[in-house]
Amino acid sequence: MMLQLTDIPYAVADWPEARGLHRAVVQVDAPAEAVRVHLSWRRRDHDPERKRIIITDAADREIDNLAVLRMNRESADLVFQAETPGEYYVYYYPHEIQPGSGWYEKDYLPPVATADTAWLKCIGTPGQDFPPATLLRFEARSEFDRFDPMEVVATTTELQALLVAHPAPYLLFPEDRQYPIRMREDLPYCWVTRGPSAAFSGKPCRNEYYAFQLGIYASREPVEEIAVEFGDLHSGGATIPADAFTCFNLGGVDWLGRPFMKSVSVPQGSVQALWCGIDIPADAHFGKYEGTLTIRPQNAPATAVRLCIEITDEVMVDRGDSEPWRHSRLRWLNSTLGDDDEVAEPFTPLEVTDHTVRCLNRAVTFGKNTLPESIIGNGTELLAAPMSFMVNGERLHAQEPRLVKQAPGAVEWETDGRVGPLSVRCRARMECDGHLDFTLTCRAVERIAVEDIALDLPLRRETATYLVGGGRKGGIRPAEHIWQWGREAHSTGFNSGEPYYDSFWIGDANAGLQCELRGADYCGPMVNLYWRIGQLQPPTSWDNGGKGKITFTEEGNTVPVRASSGPRTLQAGEELTFEFALLVTPCKPLDPPKHFHERYFHSSQPVDRAVEAGANIINVHHAGPMNPYINYPFLANEKLAAYVREAHAKGVKVKIYYTVRELTNRITEIWALRSLGHEILAPGPGDGYPWLRQHFGGDYTSAWYDHMGGDVSNAVVNSGASRWYNYYLEGLAWLLKNIEIDGLYLDDVSFDRHIIKRMRKIMNRLRPGSLIDLHSCDLLSCGPANQYLEFFPFIDSLWFGEFFDYNAAPDYWLTEIAGIPYGLMGDMLQDGGNRWRGMVYGMTARFPHGENADPRPMWKVWDAFGIDKAEMHGYWHPACPVRPDREDVKATAYVRDGKTLIALASWAPEAVTVRLQIDWEALGLSPTALTAPEVENFQSAASFQPDEVILIEPGKGWVFIV
Repeated sequence: MMLQLTDIPYAVADWPEARGLHRAVVQVDAPAEAVRVHLSWRRRDHDPERKRIIITDAADREIDNLAVLRMNRESADLVFQAETPGEYYVYYYPHEIQPGSGWYEKDYLPPVATADTAWLKCIGTPGQDFPPATLLRFEARSEFDRFDPMEVVATTTELQALLVAHPAPYLLFPEDRQYPIRMREDLPYCWVTRGPSAAFSGKPCRNEYYAFQLGIYASREPVEEIAVEFGDLHSGGATIPADAFTCFNLGGVDWLGRPFMKSVSVPQGSVQALWCGIDIPADAHFGKYEGTLTIRPQNAPATAVRLCIEITDEVMVDRGDSEPWRHSRLRWLNSTLGDDDEVAEPFTPLEVTDHTVRCLNRAVTFGKNTLPESIIGNGTELLAAPMSFMVNGERLHAQEPRLVKQAPGAVEWETDGRVGPLSVRCRARMECDGHLDFTLTCRAVERIAVEDIALDLPLRRETATYLVGGGRKGGIRPAEHIWQWGREAHSTGFNSGEPYYDSFWIGDANAGLQCELRGADYCGPMVNLYWRIGQLQPPTSWDNGGKGKITFTEEGNTVPVRASSGPRTLQAGEELTFEFALLVTPCKPLDPPKHFHERYFHSSQPVDRAVEAGANIINVHHAGPMNPYINYPFLANEKLAAYVREAHAKGVKVKIYYTVRELTNRITEIWALRSLGHEILAPGPGDGYPWLRQHFGGDYTSAWYDHMGGDVSNAVVNSGASRWYNYYLEGLAWLLKNIEIDGLYLDDVSFDRHIIKRMRKIMNRLRPGSLIDLHSCDLLSCGPANQYLEFFPFIDSLWFGEFFDYNAAPDYWLTEIAGIPYGLMGDMLQDGGNRWRGMVYGMTARFPHGENADPRPMWKVWDAFGIDKAEMHGYWHPACPVRPDREDVKATAYVRDGKTLIALASWAPEAVTVRLQIDWEALGLSPTALTAPEVENFQSAASFQPDEVILIEPGKGWVFIV
């Protein structure tokens, strides 16, 4: 499409990416030693002089003899040698190519001197006149790269003329959704030629959510505290009421379902887009509706905008959502889908008896101060004594707690108490997955200096075997450990400091407890590199300027855990809120048969390739033809839907990569999100792929980059918790209904447990049997098992493998990789994992990932044995019926009627011999030979007598059938 925006048209063409995303096409009528061309390029960037200019002729030969006479962001005058007549191409944003994926670390090509000295001397003759070259058009390399019409900048002269003609303190520019307002610091040329307006007209369909924009230009002074008042729309006797309107910039519903308002002001000389929407009813009378909306700034006169909405007789069956350009999906930002206190499967309704609440395999009894007196998981008591909240060593005492809410999926208690000179309002909430939230709001009756405000968590030593988090990688709990909020908690620079810990899990494989210390603005983990930009701050109450700490000790049969906040002074009337959360584990019963049945193919290859491999679940990653753009799987839906249909016809499920953390620059609503300030897109220094620099300018943080052969996606970082979570959930629902995906592959996420709980409800209600699979990287995160533990009740499997240490001790495997203590199982990733050790935990690699780690031979062993019909007895259980006679060799027995599979693996640094102690009665077998079947790239066939010595090579093991 060629657009005649100015006297020079704009169009799209194709050329090598390295020459940049934009060019000018000029015509030379006759050969000349030098021709001059004037480029009215109207650029957004403020430093065109730092980018190289490349000129080629029609034969694609670069012109060395080139000189810049004048250059600024509005225009440039160039002189170049033209040996032949015809078209020449001026590339003014050439950049370095970076293939593959990762973070874009290249730049624009800098200016270089290529002109011959003699030629330069010739054109430098005073008074020299050059024959003109004619500027024919400006071109972008793709429709997505175009600047026109909304990023073609008005010149200073044109802007001054506009201001002279319109002396109002601010100017309005209503705009159709088809042309999103993109620039904040400049006006587009089309606005200055068209002029401001106080009228908008549009043509929505019936049952469409119709979006439009109002551009506000603060022409002479700041425009402060903008309000928008909507009126009814009328068409004869028909009315569309004012409450059918929404202005997304001024408020909405947050990810927790809470209404909120936003303050919007516009600095002088800046542009603010207000994105609005009208909910057009399906039964609306078609025809013209008229009404007004009023822009009402706090410091300037109000302006009424006339609306003329002509509703067509076409009916949108899906509100317009299947056509992203309509921006109807903006209403998803305010969705409350799945936000309720109903039960999320596989959990059952809570049972309340007096002060005891029971959920699946767990029970909690609350004391008078709403803190737990008893916590039971899998029939095992975890507490050695009631939990307590302490101030200067004195315990909190409270009134009888009141039951303030009881729903199938949640119960809430509340009470008031006092400890010393502090009054305390206590609130507790328990949900059907065994998660508990506590809020203790302390108010100083008088000015007081306190030595410590602390939470005491006394645990039974026999269940406190392992510790994860609190500054430690997972493993055997040390006798003493202290973790202090400090340097790492206060690191706010990007990519600086140490991992952020705010929680720990302590327990064993049968029962355990996670404790997370939170603040009032807690919004879930900000993972890997991204929490380092400062979006997750330490809670003021617990951190207390780095004075807070957590201590783990041993006293006889008790493991006292104390979260201390340290000394501080509170003024009379000052309030301080302490929040913490508990999660009783395992979150749900372990389900090995389900795990062994699920065979993952993690690649966007043809369905038949997965079927041939023996897989029955395909994970479609991003950066492929069916899901090209990270975290926005809505732009290749025909391909994705066809792939899903084919897979379903062949008995294979399809899950896709779709998460929250960063957003591709390809999303349709990117400009609407930019208009929301930093609500959804994080601030930052800019940079990244040239598209971002050219169109965003700055004020963003560049993230994941995919080249895809020139079809480039460069994501930007999300701003933590926001309404984008609501959009994300609606997007999931749309994919479940319209594409019929079978779930999600999550790759490190930043949302909280409330969102994944909503996700699970949406999946269960729209497409039962859908799966959620969580992957994490251990390179820069803070112990993913503990970090994501609050998600585990609602997900199906783990892939905790990237940069994980498969040479680490068994206790690390159990607590950080396998997921077994928490009620989940998973697979291995990094370098294919360790196949022998993995089998001890029921893990293989995924196909096709990991050199020499093909899982297919082991899948065949599983199927031949019938492992999905077996009970798993791991070394971590006291009653495991198979025990090696060495501590550095571990065994797991998979027991079924008439036979048992034994997985044996060594953690010894050298070759060792081992004998197995087998409880044949527990296996229901008579003593017999241990048969090692031939398994490709795993083991040769062999047979051992029950008491025979078995040789194990370092880092390897055996699989036996008895």
